Amino acid sequence: MQTSKSTPTPKIAIAGIDAYFSSYSTLDAFERSIYEGHLPSSAKSELSASEIVEKFERVAGVALQDAAITSDINIAVVVANNSKQKLADNIIEVESVLDALSVARELLSKPQVEAVLVGGIDLNSANQAVGVVVLKRYETAKGDRIYAIIDALTAVEAKDITYLEILSDRRLEEVEIEREITNYLPTTVNSCAVSSVANSGYFGIAGEIASLLKTILCIYYRYLPSVPRWQQPANLELWQKSPCYVASCSKPWFLEAGVRQRVAAINNIDRDSQIILAEEVETQQRGNAYLEQIPSYLFPVAAADSATLLERLRTLQQTIEAIEAIEAIEAGELSQVARQTLIDYQHSQANYALAIVGKNKQEILKECDRALAGVVKAFETGKDWQTPGGSYFTPNPQGKKGKVAYVYPGAYNAHLGIGRTLFRLFPNLIDDPVIKSTCNRIAKLEKLLYPRSIKKLSPRELEAKERELMNDALAMLESETGFAGLITTILRNCFQVKPQAAFGYSLGEISMMYAQGIWGDIDRSSNVLNTSPLFKNRLAGTKEAVREYWQLPGEHQGELWRTYVVMANSDRVRETIQREDRVYLTQISTPKETVIAGVPQGCERVIASLGCDAFRAPFNHVIHCEAIKSEYDELMKLNTLPLRESSGITFYSAAKYQPIELNSQEIAHSLTQTLIHQLDFPRLVERVYQDNYRIFIEVGAGSNCSRWIKDILQSKEHTTISLHRRNTDDYSSLIKALARLVSHRVELNLSPLYEEISRSHPDKLTVKTPIENSKSIDLWQEKSTAVFSSFSKNVVDNRSKETVYGVKDTIDNLRPSYILNKQHRPLTTRDILKNENNKLILWQHNHNSLKQKSLNNYALSKAHSLFIEQDTKNLDGSEKMIRTKIKFLQQILDNY
Repeated sequence: MQTSKSTPTPKIAIAGIDAYFSSYSTLDAFERSIYEGHLPSSAKSELSASEIVEKFERVAGVALQDAAITSDINIAVVVANNSKQKLADNIIEVESVLDALSVARELLSKPQVEAVLVGGIDLNSANQAVGVVVLKRYETAKGDRIYAIIDALTAVEAKDITYLEILSDRRLEEVEIEREITNYLPTTVNSCAVSSVANSGYFGIAGEIASLLKTILCIYYRYLPSVPRWQQPANLELWQKSPCYVASCSKPWFLEAGVRQRVAAINNIDRDSQIILAEEVETQQRGNAYLEQIPSYLFPVAAADSATLLERLRTLQQTIEAIEAIEAIEAGELSQVARQTLIDYQHSQANYALAIVGKNKQEILKECDRALAGVVKAFETGKDWQTPGGSYFTPNPQGKKGKVAYVYPGAYNAHLGIGRTLFRLFPNLIDDPVIKSTCNRIAKLEKLLYPRSIKKLSPRELEAKERELMNDALAMLESETGFAGLITTILRNCFQVKPQAAFGYSLGEISMMYAQGIWGDIDRSSNVLNTSPLFKNRLAGTKEAVREYWQLPGEHQGELWRTYVVMANSDRVRETIQREDRVYLTQISTPKETVIAGVPQGCERVIASLGCDAFRAPFNHVIHCEAIKSEYDELMKLNTLPLRESSGITFYSAAKYQPIELNSQEIAHSLTQTLIHQLDFPRLVERVYQDNYRIFIEVGAGSNCSRWIKDILQSKEHTTISLHRRNTDDYSSLIKALARLVSHRVELNLSPLYEEISRSHPDKLTVKTPIENSKSIDLWQEKSTAVFSSFSKNVVDNRSKETVYGVKDTIDNLRPSYILNKQHRPLTTRDILKNENNKLILWQHNHNSLKQKSLNNYALSKAHSLFIEQDTKNLDGSEKMIRTKIKFLQQILDNY
């Protein structure tokens, strides 16, 4: 789309989208492939021209419904179509999708046009595709969901464009970065992510559709995409002079300071055209189909006793076994079973609960088999049962006996890539007030956490980046604090796991205050932290606080300070350290694991005298010792912040090993005292345990605190749960933690895992178009045109006022008494089939109305279930045919 400063460029809202690709039948599946960097499947369905057009009609219907377009709205239709199939009258056909967008902007400058449907059909490329976006004038779309805004190139500043999507019939490696591309981008090196769908095999109109939808979705879900199979560009030197870099994995799209919205450019370098897309800044809830579609399922099963629990486990196993092992069907069916199991669980107050976790039918059945023996053994021995996959059962649930405490680890566990997927799993996280302020700080750290480069970094280069992060004490602290805030918000706000107390290990007490939203004005604290010399040269770097305390001469050279983890009894370590003037016992993590720090030679002598295992700690700043008492005032300044409203939970501190009084001065004093004195973590844990806290949830990076608490409490009744472990993906860690919470009967809400977000497919849409002649867009008049008609006419049930969508297929000789309801799996809100005049009708309703209808028709439903599941050997030919048609149609309906 050529941009001209003299041409009016109205601000356009993208209000509806949908697509079909030969490798991805839904838009959600396509988006997931973009985020995860998957390549399209080599096994594709080849559709005829008429079938592709039918797909387009359905996709267009979904997009129009998504945009809340009704039949009384004047809508123009502009399509890029390389098939020879005629779509309909009064449709403008153009050569490319970007041309279609250009025409759409012209049309929307006319008052007669209220919306424009822009579509693309590609029947010729290796990846057949159809895609649709629905455009409205921005002023009329306010209040609606807006995926992105089409803006003028002149309406944004170069520094604002931080994502460039290259549209070309060449792979990104082969593209020569030109001055014409980069002259409207930022000038700073590594400031603009670049990607291209060509590397996923999308070219021609399919490539244009994919590029447009990919960029829209990246803006809407606020992430920067990776490039599949990326190594480096052919002309590396030329690209290194550009502002562009390639994300090694899709990552959160944070805003730099002073930038209000995410802005992307799509550049068709083969046609010398570009379009600018920007984010709608008004807060809007984003759907979370991505979370539901991850192939990992949690099945909570509750019962009052072991016999009933095993019976219900066998019922679940039988239900899973009945699911057909066809990938497209299996995933949907497993989600439905998990959702129904969850509904049953949430209404149960039973004593015991088992959590089964698996990624597919085969894995889930294996977990059920293991559980049948594992649960019996757990009741016999009194010990918990668990599997590497995450399934879990405890015969001694702590949720009925004690309270929940959140535990915040110290600032030593952040690493490259930490938390990368959390914002995609929970896209509305970024709108949480605490997280918003956290993101402002993390944006500064993003280059450290997610290194930028135009070429793929080697393992050695990544190791160097990791060391750079580890050596930056300030970055480690802020990264850990931000991550703790994310995990806290997910667990507390999304899954409603409400703690009654919180405490931290060392600097974890600072993370605790941020994450729990106790402190207000977090930006101010971040500014103080970043301008303070504390973590630059007082406690880290040259460690001037130590030099002054030891009264070292200014010209003193050599290594000043080392930190070691020492695996020895704390009493022995304390006694041995008395012989060294410049070695300190800084932290007691467990009775048999401590941290010492000080002059290197002195630390080595202590370790040699103890004759124990020891290793260098991953951190080396000065903390928890008398050498930093001089920093009291600066630490007080850092920790003195205005407070938000009290959260109603108890906060424990190692300052006095008791709860903190929640006022600004007392919090600052307690946190400062903790940091300048030796930390005795076992004493703090025992104090919290004394107040009947039995469930300790580590909400931060790593699982060290969980391990230490186990060692401290040993055989005392308790459980520890961590939500992060390096080299384990965020979702798997979360599911395993939720499984443990389920079995310990902790109150929580699992519905975010299975919120059903469906893009319904309308039957027929009649719209008004002001275009009389597709070749003359200046001739306007009202004309009602039936644009889409893929199914039979709508039916409306007069009693419920529900819209009923017709289905073409009929089944001969089907007995009218059969009310078809899929009872071979648990009932869901998704579908119910009704026989009426020998036609199958698909009803769409909410769960409650569906449940009532199914109860009324239970006997007939069961009759159908028995009929459809019985062995075919004893059926006559007509019954076999009927059953086959029913099952086939149900599979089709599952895919709608």
